Amino acid sequence: MEGHYLGVLMLGLCCTLPVCWGQGYVNVATNKIYRQISTYFKHGAASNAADGNTAGSLIADTCSHTDEEGPTSPIPKDEFPWWEVDLGRTYPIRDITVWAREGHSHRLYPFTITVDNQTCVSVTSAPSTRSLSVRCTSVMYGQVVRLTLKKTSQSLNLCEFQIFECDAGRWGDRCEYYRCGRYCAIGKCDKKTGKCSACTPGWYGEQCNKACQSHSCLLHTCHQTTGRCLKCYAGYDGHTCTECEDGFSKHNSNTCSPCSAYCKDRNCHGDTGNCMQGCVDGRHGATCNTTCSPAGCQTCHQHSGQCTACRPLYNLDPNSQCKECADGFYRKTANAVHCTECSGRCHNNTPCNKATGDCDRCPPGWEGQRCFKGKWFYFLFYQHFQLNSNRVC
Repeated sequence: MEGHYLGVLMLGLCCTLPVCWGQGYVNVATNKIYRQISTYFKHGAASNAADGNTAGSLIADTCSHTDEEGPTSPIPKDEFPWWEVDLGRTYPIRDITVWAREGHSHRLYPFTITVDNQTCVSVTSAPSTRSLSVRCTSVMYGQVVRLTLKKTSQSLNLCEFQIFECDAGRWGDRCEYYRCGRYCAIGKCDKKTGKCSACTPGWYGEQCNKACQSHSCLLHTCHQTTGRCLKCYAGYDGHTCTECEDGFSKHNSNTCSPCSAYCKDRNCHGDTGNCMQGCVDGRHGATCNTTCSPAGCQTCHQHSGQCTACRPLYNLDPNSQCKECADGFYRKTANAVHCTECSGRCHNNTPCNKATGDCDRCPPGWEGQRCFKGKWFYFLFYQHFQLNSNRVC
Protein backbone atom coordinates (compact mmCIF):
# COMPACT_ATOMS: atom_id res chain seq x y z
CA MET A 1 0.00 0.00 0.00
CA GLU A 2 1.32 3.43 -0.86
CA GLY A 3 2.44 5.19 2.31
CA HIS A 4 2.23 8.82 3.27
CA TYR A 5 5.33 10.86 4.05
CA LEU A 6 6.20 14.33 5.21
CA GLY A 7 7.10 16.71 2.42
CA VAL A 8 10.59 18.17 2.08
CA LEU A 9 11.42 21.79 1.26
CA MET A 10 14.29 22.08 -1.22
CA LEU A 11 15.69 25.44 -2.23
CA GLY A 12 18.01 23.97 -4.89
CA LEU A 13 18.29 20.64 -6.61
CA CYS A 14 18.85 18.93 -3.30
CA CYS A 15 19.25 19.53 0.40
CA THR A 16 20.51 17.63 3.36
CA LEU A 17 18.37 19.20 6.06
CA PRO A 18 14.73 18.57 5.06
CA VAL A 19 12.06 20.78 6.55
CA CYS A 20 8.69 19.16 7.19
CA TRP A 21 5.61 20.53 5.46
CA GLY A 22 3.09 18.15 7.02
CA GLN A 23 0.87 15.61 5.29
CA GLY A 24 0.33 15.93 1.55
CA TYR A 25 2.85 13.67 -0.20
CA VAL A 26 2.39 10.03 -1.18
CA ASN A 27 5.19 7.64 -2.15
CA VAL A 28 4.36 6.03 -5.49
CA ALA A 29 7.47 3.81 -5.64
CA THR A 30 6.12 1.09 -3.32
CA ASN A 31 4.66 -2.21 -4.55
CA LYS A 32 6.02 -1.84 -8.05
CA ILE A 33 8.46 -3.82 -10.23
CA TYR A 34 12.17 -3.47 -9.36
CA ARG A 35 15.29 -4.39 -11.32
CA GLN A 36 19.05 -3.94 -10.94
CA ILE A 37 22.11 -4.78 -12.96
CA SER A 38 22.91 -7.75 -10.71
CA THR A 39 22.30 -9.01 -7.18
CA TYR A 40 24.98 -9.72 -4.62
CA PHE A 41 24.16 -12.51 -2.21
CA LYS A 42 20.64 -13.28 -1.01
CA HIS A 43 20.24 -10.17 1.13
CA GLY A 44 20.65 -7.62 -1.70
CA ALA A 45 17.38 -7.95 -3.67
CA ALA A 46 16.29 -4.94 -5.72
CA SER A 47 12.92 -4.82 -3.92
CA ASN A 48 14.68 -4.08 -0.60
CA ALA A 49 15.22 -0.50 -1.80
CA ALA A 50 11.47 0.22 -1.86
CA ASP A 51 10.06 -1.79 1.04
CA GLY A 52 9.19 1.23 3.18
CA ASN A 53 12.07 0.52 5.61
CA THR A 54 14.83 3.14 5.61
CA ALA A 55 17.16 1.24 7.96
CA GLY A 56 20.69 0.95 6.61
CA SER A 57 21.50 -2.68 7.38
CA LEU A 58 22.27 -5.10 4.57
CA ILE A 59 21.96 -8.16 6.80
CA ALA A 60 18.44 -7.09 7.85
CA ASP A 61 17.33 -7.22 4.21
CA THR A 62 16.60 -3.49 4.05
CA CYS A 63 19.04 -2.51 1.27
CA SER A 64 19.68 -3.57 -2.29
CA HIS A 65 23.20 -4.65 -3.26
CA THR A 66 24.71 -5.28 -6.69
CA ASP A 67 27.78 -7.33 -7.55
CA GLU A 68 31.15 -5.75 -7.96
CA GLU A 69 33.14 -6.12 -11.15
CA GLY A 70 35.53 -9.05 -11.16
CA PRO A 71 36.50 -12.25 -12.91
CA THR A 72 33.31 -14.03 -11.78
CA SER A 73 30.95 -11.00 -11.82
CA PRO A 74 28.11 -10.84 -14.39
CA ILE A 75 28.59 -7.06 -14.66
CA PRO A 76 30.18 -6.09 -17.98
CA LYS A 77 33.46 -4.31 -17.59
CA ASP A 78 33.26 -0.51 -17.34
CA GLU A 79 29.45 -0.53 -16.96
CA PHE A 80 27.98 1.63 -14.23
CA PRO A 81 25.83 -0.20 -11.66
CA TRP A 82 22.14 0.73 -11.73
CA TRP A 83 18.84 0.15 -9.95
CA GLU A 84 15.38 0.99 -11.34
CA VAL A 85 11.68 0.89 -10.59
CA ASP A 86 8.91 0.36 -13.15
CA LEU A 87 5.88 2.28 -11.89
CA GLY A 88 3.47 0.48 -14.22
CA ARG A 89 2.13 3.69 -15.79
CA THR A 90 3.17 7.26 -16.42
CA TYR A 91 3.54 9.49 -13.36
CA PRO A 92 4.60 13.10 -12.90
CA ILE A 93 8.10 12.78 -11.39
CA ARG A 94 9.90 15.53 -9.53
CA ASP A 95 10.64 14.92 -5.84
CA ILE A 96 12.76 11.88 -4.89
CA THR A 97 14.46 10.83 -1.65
CA VAL A 98 17.28 8.25 -1.49
CA TRP A 99 18.78 6.52 1.56
CA ALA A 100 22.37 5.24 1.67
CA ARG A 101 23.66 2.23 3.57
CA GLU A 102 25.05 2.98 7.00
CA GLY A 103 28.75 3.79 6.61
CA HIS A 104 28.72 3.04 2.88
CA SER A 105 27.65 6.29 1.22
CA HIS A 106 30.47 5.80 -1.29
CA ARG A 107 28.37 2.99 -2.73
CA LEU A 108 25.60 5.44 -3.66
CA TYR A 109 27.40 8.65 -4.62
CA PRO A 110 27.87 10.15 -7.14
CA PHE A 111 24.69 9.17 -8.99
CA THR A 112 22.34 10.21 -11.78
CA ILE A 113 18.58 9.66 -11.84
CA THR A 114 16.77 9.32 -15.16
CA VAL A 115 13.08 9.12 -16.04
CA ASP A 116 12.46 7.05 -19.16
CA ASN A 117 16.14 7.59 -20.10
CA GLN A 118 15.88 11.39 -19.69
CA THR A 119 18.07 12.96 -17.00
CA CYS A 120 16.17 14.14 -13.96
CA VAL A 121 19.08 15.15 -11.70
CA SER A 122 22.76 14.36 -11.03
CA VAL A 123 24.44 14.47 -7.60
CA THR A 124 28.22 14.57 -7.40
CA SER A 125 28.95 14.41 -3.66
CA ALA A 126 27.52 12.71 -0.60
CA PRO A 127 25.73 14.68 2.13
CA SER A 128 26.50 14.35 5.82
CA THR A 129 23.33 12.35 6.43
CA ARG A 130 22.18 9.00 5.07
CA SER A 131 19.16 10.50 3.29
CA LEU A 132 19.08 13.00 0.50
CA SER A 133 16.04 14.62 -1.12
CA VAL A 134 16.48 15.68 -4.73
CA ARG A 135 14.27 17.43 -7.23
CA CYS A 136 14.23 17.08 -11.00
CA THR A 137 15.04 20.33 -12.78
CA SER A 138 11.38 20.28 -13.94
CA VAL A 139 8.42 17.97 -13.63
CA MET A 140 9.02 14.91 -15.79
CA TYR A 141 6.47 12.38 -16.93
CA GLY A 142 7.52 8.76 -17.20
CA GLN A 143 7.18 5.18 -16.04
CA VAL A 144 10.70 3.82 -15.44
CA VAL A 145 12.94 5.67 -12.97
CA ARG A 146 16.59 4.59 -12.76
CA LEU A 147 19.41 5.48 -10.37
CA THR A 148 22.92 4.91 -11.77
CA LEU A 149 26.08 4.94 -9.63
CA LYS A 150 28.66 6.88 -11.61
CA LYS A 151 31.54 4.55 -10.67
CA THR A 152 32.87 1.37 -12.14
CA SER A 153 34.42 -1.50 -10.14
CA GLN A 154 31.99 -0.66 -7.34
CA SER A 155 28.77 -2.23 -6.07
CA LEU A 156 25.64 -0.14 -5.60
CA ASN A 157 23.93 -0.10 -2.21
CA LEU A 158 20.51 1.56 -1.97
CA CYS A 159 18.47 1.27 1.23
CA GLU A 160 15.36 3.21 0.20
CA PHE A 161 14.19 4.96 -2.94
CA GLN A 162 11.08 7.12 -2.63
CA ILE A 163 9.22 8.98 -5.37
CA PHE A 164 6.76 11.52 -4.07
CA GLU A 165 3.71 13.10 -5.65
CA CYS A 166 0.87 15.01 -4.09
CA ASP A 167 -1.74 13.00 -2.27
CA ALA A 168 -5.18 12.67 -3.83
CA GLY A 169 -6.89 16.03 -4.03
CA ARG A 170 -3.76 18.08 -3.20
CA TRP A 171 -1.60 20.04 -5.59
CA GLY A 172 1.07 22.71 -5.78
CA ASP A 173 4.85 22.88 -5.90
CA ARG A 174 4.92 21.61 -2.32
CA CYS A 175 1.41 20.08 -2.22
CA GLU A 176 0.45 23.12 -0.20
CA TYR A 177 -3.01 23.45 -1.74
CA TYR A 178 -5.39 21.26 0.11
CA ARG A 179 -7.81 20.31 -2.59
CA CYS A 180 -8.46 20.46 -6.33
CA GLY A 181 -11.13 22.82 -7.63
CA ARG A 182 -14.59 22.04 -6.32
CA TYR A 183 -15.89 21.30 -9.81
CA CYS A 184 -12.95 19.23 -11.09
CA ALA A 185 -14.34 16.03 -12.57
CA ILE A 186 -14.02 13.23 -9.99
CA GLY A 187 -11.95 15.60 -7.85
CA LYS A 188 -8.70 15.14 -9.79
CA CYS A 189 -6.28 17.81 -10.97
CA ASP A 190 -2.66 18.23 -12.09
CA LYS A 191 -0.44 17.67 -9.06
CA LYS A 192 1.68 20.72 -9.82
CA THR A 193 -0.56 23.31 -11.46
CA GLY A 194 -3.94 22.32 -10.04
CA LYS A 195 -5.44 22.28 -13.55
CA CYS A 196 -8.43 19.99 -13.74
CA SER A 197 -8.29 17.31 -16.40
CA ALA A 198 -12.02 17.86 -16.95
CA CYS A 199 -14.86 19.80 -15.33
CA THR A 200 -18.23 18.74 -14.03
CA PRO A 201 -21.16 19.89 -16.20
CA GLY A 202 -21.82 23.62 -16.01
CA TRP A 203 -18.25 24.73 -15.26
CA TYR A 204 -15.03 25.61 -17.10
CA GLY A 205 -11.56 27.07 -16.53
CA GLU A 206 -8.25 25.56 -15.48
CA GLN A 207 -9.61 24.94 -12.01
CA CYS A 208 -13.25 24.66 -13.16
CA ASN A 209 -14.22 27.71 -11.14
CA LYS A 210 -16.15 29.56 -13.88
CA ALA A 211 -19.75 28.86 -14.80
CA CYS A 212 -20.47 27.99 -18.44
CA GLN A 213 -21.70 31.02 -20.35
CA SER A 214 -25.11 29.59 -21.14
CA HIS A 215 -27.66 27.23 -19.63
CA SER A 216 -28.57 26.13 -23.17
CA CYS A 217 -25.37 24.10 -23.66
CA LEU A 218 -26.22 20.47 -24.26
CA LEU A 219 -26.04 18.65 -20.91
CA HIS A 220 -24.71 22.00 -19.54
CA THR A 221 -21.18 21.17 -20.77
CA CYS A 222 -18.83 23.72 -22.33
CA HIS A 223 -15.24 23.96 -23.56
CA GLN A 224 -12.90 23.88 -20.58
CA THR A 225 -10.78 26.78 -21.86
CA THR A 226 -13.19 29.09 -23.73
CA GLY A 227 -16.47 28.38 -21.96
CA ARG A 228 -18.18 27.98 -25.32
CA CYS A 229 -20.81 25.30 -25.66
CA LEU A 230 -19.61 22.06 -27.21
CA LYS A 231 -23.10 21.23 -28.45
CA CYS A 232 -26.53 22.83 -28.16
CA TYR A 233 -29.96 21.51 -27.36
CA ALA A 234 -32.26 21.03 -30.35
CA GLY A 235 -33.26 24.36 -31.84
CA TYR A 236 -30.31 26.35 -30.46
CA ASP A 237 -27.12 27.53 -32.17
CA GLY A 238 -24.06 29.75 -31.61
CA HIS A 239 -21.05 29.61 -29.28
CA THR A 240 -23.26 30.07 -26.25
CA CYS A 241 -26.36 28.34 -27.66
CA THR A 242 -28.40 31.51 -27.20
CA GLU A 243 -29.26 31.90 -30.88
CA CYS A 244 -31.91 29.85 -32.67
CA GLU A 245 -30.82 27.50 -35.40
CA ASP A 246 -32.48 27.50 -38.81
CA GLY A 247 -36.12 26.49 -38.53
CA PHE A 248 -36.54 27.88 -34.98
CA SER A 249 -37.33 31.26 -33.44
CA LYS A 250 -37.88 32.97 -30.08
CA HIS A 251 -41.18 34.54 -31.14
CA ASN A 252 -43.17 35.46 -28.03
CA SER A 253 -40.81 33.60 -25.67
CA ASN A 254 -37.20 33.25 -24.54
CA THR A 255 -36.93 29.71 -25.84
CA CYS A 256 -36.33 28.56 -29.39
CA SER A 257 -39.45 26.97 -30.88
CA PRO A 258 -40.01 25.52 -34.35
CA CYS A 259 -41.03 27.96 -37.07
CA SER A 260 -44.65 27.80 -38.15
CA ALA A 261 -45.45 24.81 -40.32
CA TYR A 262 -47.07 27.30 -42.72
CA CYS A 263 -43.75 29.07 -43.40
CA LYS A 264 -42.38 27.98 -46.75
CA ASP A 265 -39.41 25.65 -46.14
CA ARG A 266 -39.93 26.20 -42.39
CA ASN A 267 -37.80 29.33 -42.76
CA CYS A 268 -38.49 32.11 -40.28
CA HIS A 269 -36.67 34.99 -38.53
CA GLY A 270 -34.88 33.79 -35.41
CA ASP A 271 -36.24 36.61 -33.22
CA THR A 272 -39.66 37.51 -34.63
CA GLY A 273 -40.79 34.20 -36.11
CA ASN A 274 -41.86 35.99 -39.33
CA CYS A 275 -41.75 33.74 -42.37
CA MET A 276 -38.79 34.73 -44.56
CA GLN A 277 -39.63 32.89 -47.80
CA GLY A 278 -43.37 33.42 -47.85
CA CYS A 279 -46.22 31.08 -46.97
CA VAL A 280 -47.35 27.71 -48.15
CA ASP A 281 -50.40 27.71 -50.43
CA GLY A 282 -53.56 28.91 -48.78
CA ARG A 283 -51.96 30.98 -45.98
CA HIS A 284 -50.93 34.60 -45.44
CA GLY A 285 -49.73 36.92 -42.70
CA ALA A 286 -46.29 37.65 -41.18
CA THR A 287 -46.20 34.21 -39.61
CA CYS A 288 -48.60 32.70 -42.19
CA ASN A 289 -51.16 31.97 -39.50
CA THR A 290 -54.19 33.22 -41.49
CA THR A 291 -56.09 31.24 -44.11
CA CYS A 292 -56.47 32.83 -47.53
CA SER A 293 -60.07 34.00 -48.07
CA PRO A 294 -62.40 33.24 -49.72
CA ALA A 295 -62.07 29.47 -49.85
CA GLY A 296 -61.38 29.48 -53.58
CA CYS A 297 -57.96 31.11 -53.09
CA GLN A 298 -55.08 28.80 -53.89
CA THR A 299 -52.41 31.39 -53.04
CA CYS A 300 -52.63 34.92 -51.75
CA HIS A 301 -50.30 37.84 -51.07
CA GLN A 302 -48.46 37.28 -47.79
CA HIS A 303 -49.22 40.74 -46.41
CA SER A 304 -52.40 41.97 -48.14
CA GLY A 305 -54.17 38.61 -48.32
CA GLN A 306 -55.37 39.29 -51.87
CA CYS A 307 -55.68 36.18 -54.02
CA THR A 308 -52.90 35.68 -56.54
CA ALA A 309 -54.12 32.33 -57.89
CA CYS A 310 -57.34 30.36 -57.57
CA ARG A 311 -58.00 26.74 -56.84
CA PRO A 312 -58.89 24.61 -59.85
CA LEU A 313 -62.37 25.39 -61.25
CA TYR A 314 -62.41 28.89 -59.71
CA ASN A 315 -62.18 32.19 -61.57
CA LEU A 316 -60.03 35.11 -60.41
CA ASP A 317 -62.21 38.21 -60.59
CA PRO A 318 -60.97 41.81 -61.14
CA ASN A 319 -60.96 42.37 -57.39
CA SER A 320 -58.41 39.57 -56.89
CA GLN A 321 -61.07 37.34 -55.37
CA CYS A 322 -61.78 33.70 -56.06
CA LYS A 323 -65.43 33.59 -55.05
CA GLU A 324 -66.98 32.36 -58.25
CA CYS A 325 -66.65 28.92 -59.83
CA ALA A 326 -65.75 28.53 -63.47
CA ASP A 327 -68.52 28.01 -66.06
CA GLY A 328 -70.15 24.60 -65.65
CA PHE A 329 -69.48 24.44 -61.90
CA TYR A 330 -71.06 25.71 -58.70
CA ARG A 331 -70.46 25.79 -54.93
CA LYS A 332 -72.79 23.58 -52.93
CA THR A 333 -72.54 25.85 -49.91
CA ALA A 334 -71.19 29.32 -49.25
CA ASN A 335 -68.22 27.84 -47.34
CA ALA A 336 -67.49 25.07 -49.78
CA VAL A 337 -63.81 24.88 -50.83
CA HIS A 338 -64.26 22.91 -54.04
CA CYS A 339 -66.49 23.58 -57.00
CA THR A 340 -69.00 20.91 -58.05
CA GLU A 341 -69.82 20.18 -61.66
CA CYS A 342 -73.26 21.23 -62.89
CA SER A 343 -75.82 18.50 -63.63
CA GLY A 344 -75.26 18.87 -67.38
CA ARG A 345 -79.00 18.77 -68.01
CA CYS A 346 -79.58 22.49 -68.49
CA HIS A 347 -81.11 23.54 -71.79
CA ASN A 348 -78.57 23.46 -74.63
CA ASN A 349 -75.89 22.60 -72.04
CA THR A 350 -75.88 26.13 -70.75
CA PRO A 351 -73.96 26.62 -67.47
CA CYS A 352 -75.91 26.30 -64.25
CA ASN A 353 -76.16 29.01 -61.62
CA LYS A 354 -72.69 29.22 -59.99
CA ALA A 355 -74.13 29.86 -56.53
CA THR A 356 -76.96 27.28 -56.47
CA GLY A 357 -76.26 24.83 -59.30
CA ASP A 358 -79.78 25.42 -60.68
CA CYS A 359 -80.53 25.61 -64.39
CA ASP A 360 -82.07 28.74 -65.85
CA ARG A 361 -84.03 26.59 -68.35
CA CYS A 362 -84.56 22.88 -68.86
CA PRO A 363 -84.71 20.94 -72.12
CA PRO A 364 -88.20 19.98 -73.43
CA GLY A 365 -89.85 17.31 -71.29
CA TRP A 366 -87.74 18.08 -68.16
CA GLU A 367 -88.34 20.23 -65.20
CA GLY A 368 -87.01 20.92 -61.71
CA GLN A 369 -84.24 23.16 -60.45
CA ARG A 370 -81.58 21.02 -62.10
CA CYS A 371 -83.79 19.45 -64.76
CA PHE A 372 -83.82 15.94 -63.36
CA LYS A 373 -87.61 15.61 -63.29
CA GLY A 374 -89.33 14.42 -66.49
CA LYS A 375 -92.83 15.63 -67.57
CA TRP A 376 -95.02 12.45 -67.90
CA PHE A 377 -97.55 13.91 -70.29
CA TYR A 378 -94.76 15.14 -72.54
CA PHE A 379 -93.28 11.70 -72.85
CA LEU A 380 -96.76 10.12 -73.49
CA PHE A 381 -97.41 12.62 -76.28
CA TYR A 382 -93.94 12.13 -77.68
CA GLN A 383 -94.37 8.34 -77.67
CA HIS A 384 -97.77 8.58 -79.37
CA PHE A 385 -96.37 10.95 -81.99
CA GLN A 386 -93.50 8.59 -82.68
CA LEU A 387 -95.87 5.62 -83.14
CA ASN A 388 -98.18 7.49 -85.46
CA SER A 389 -95.37 8.97 -87.50
CA ASN A 390 -94.44 5.49 -88.64
CA ARG A 391 -97.87 4.81 -90.28
CA VAL A 392 -98.27 5.04 -94.08
CA CYS A 393 -101.30 6.87 -95.40
